[in-house]
Amino acid sequence: MRLGSLVSHKFEGALFPVELANGIASMSSYPSAAILKKFVDAQAR
Repeated sequence: MRLGSLVSHKFEGALFPVELANGIASMSSYPSAAILKKFVDAQAR
């Protein structure tokens, strides 16, 4: 596999696997109400 085939066309200079991992880990992919609930639940413990 060539490195050129891993380059993302969405973000300049980004590698596609890193872009995918970032998208999965990004909190913006979760609804804000769910994030708030997880935070409140964690504080109650």
